[in-house]
Amino acid sequence: MIESSDARKKENIREISNALNIVLQLKAVKYDTKKDFLYDETKVSKSEKDKFEIERKDKIGFLAQDVEKVIPEVVAYDDSSDTYGITYSRFVPILAEAIKEQQTIINDLIARIEKLEGNASKEKSATIENSSSDETQSATLNQNVPNPFTANTTINMYLPGTITRAVLYIYNMQGLQIKNYVIQERGNTSVDIEGYALDAGMYLYSLVADGKEVDTKKMILTK
Repeated sequence: MIESSDARKKENIREISNALNIVLQLKAVKYDTKKDFLYDETKVSKSEKDKFEIERKDKIGFLAQDVEKVIPEVVAYDDSSDTYGITYSRFVPILAEAIKEQQTIINDLIARIEKLEGNASKEKSATIENSSSDETQSATLNQNVPNPFTANTTINMYLPGTITRAVLYIYNMQGLQIKNYVIQERGNTSVDIEGYALDAGMYLYSLVADGKEVDTKKMILTK
């Protein structure tokens, strides 16, 4: 069905802001429709009942009362039946703006990573000079295993004994630091990340040794 969307019929046009934040507040669910809202068991045949039973199972959508708290513009209330409904087509503009906002964030993060990787002195490892010899030792950061992960994952790294302070930082795709781990051990060591403490999604993790960026990598949590 085509909905009228002629610009000549519209006024007070405004941009949709914070669309990504709005989408992140939505929670999709899988559900079964209650029998009472579909049919009266005393008035349908067995074959009709079987058909209704199939139709009411395993549906996917949103709960209108929850959506109303986030996007009231897409929710309608019918007082004649005392029920709430959702106009799903109205989600499309919000989703489009959310994707654009997310892509902007991703582009910024990619630019940051490329800048770090392009710096020869910080690419892959931070070179730490050993003051007691002419040998050069390097701190390294490995890809987490497994990746993607659903429960726990391990990040392995190597830190020379000459490192004074080392911290592993975890960032979400909005660029916000959500966790950090001070690494006390030296040599080959690791940090275990517990998936239950994070939301499903993509993350960046960076190792900083004595104020120098060792490396930045991506990890993906699925649930």
